[in-house]
Amino acid sequence: MFHTTRVLGQDLHFSQFNENPSLINPALTGANGLRASLNYKKQWQKVTTPFKTYGASFEMRSGATKKKKEEDNFGSKTKEAPKAFFAGGLAVYRDKAGDGMLGLTQTNLSVAGFVPTGEKSYFSVGLQASYVQRRIETGGLIFPNQYAEGGYDANINSGEEFQNQNFGYVDVGAGALWTYRNEERGLKDHLEKIIHIGGSIYHLTQPQQKFLLKDNDKLAFKIVAHGDVLFSIPNTRTAIVPSMLFQKQGSAIEIIAGGLFKYYMKNDTKYTGYVKRNALCGGVYYRSFDAVIIYGLLEWQEQFALGLSYDLTVSKLSQASKLRGGVELTLRYTPPNAYLYQK
Repeated sequence: MFHTTRVLGQDLHFSQFNENPSLINPALTGANGLRASLNYKKQWQKVTTPFKTYGASFEMRSGATKKKKEEDNFGSKTKEAPKAFFAGGLAVYRDKAGDGMLGLTQTNLSVAGFVPTGEKSYFSVGLQASYVQRRIETGGLIFPNQYAEGGYDANINSGEEFQNQNFGYVDVGAGALWTYRNEERGLKDHLEKIIHIGGSIYHLTQPQQKFLLKDNDKLAFKIVAHGDVLFSIPNTRTAIVPSMLFQKQGSAIEIIAGGLFKYYMKNDTKYTGYVKRNALCGGVYYRSFDAVIIYGLLEWQEQFALGLSYDLTVSKLSQASKLRGGVELTLRYTPPNAYLYQK
């Protein structure tokens, strides 16, 4: 869990952080082209009322290349050259936590601008505006004042002065990103090297969290740093995908690091695109002082992906949870890459 001492609950939180770009860095919007995904997470079922999180996102961008005519000894030909472009995305998340059904509904609208820094690299900046609705149901909560000599009595006044059980606010985040992408297709190999390195800051407006009458708590800034690399191993059908995430909010720090081993069950065709690759991925991540994340991913026809992960709790909470943390599921769609003779 990702807490600060002043936040009533957790920020939206997924173990498959690379599958939720709007929660990591607005500058990631459109970095990998058109993308649509659905996410679901359920955690802490063996400890308390399960925390459940749902998400849906969509992002797209303008064309990132343009045709350029060149002359050589064999006549004229066209070549793709990088150009600046913009991207936009929309994400909606819903979260419910604990006996008080502490609820959060968040809608993120993100925009990003990309400027080429070379033939295969871009620098981007992004901005995100969010509207957040928070809700709590106090009927399921138990307070110390409700205990008498005979034990707990629900009829005793809790003494808590709830001002709002439902309130909303506007939030803002911003970030920057460097992206490198190199792809080489041959008759036997399809080699790739993709790098993302970025940082962001969330809760720039520091909105107040005001369930209680005397609450004056502001949501602390959240600082994020992240990076991931995909590189193919030559003369094989495999790739390695290490990645990391660092988050700091208030006095709390979270670090997730690990990687995937990717095996391509077949290579795609260089010219027509009639045959598209399928890939099977598996790996392990570690969330600092909290959990080991077992992660599997199936990518089908370079378009559809199904990701499944499970958190094994290794913190002190494991005594109560028996290592059981949470299951997470992701469904993703991305259009396939263009081919040499593809219209």
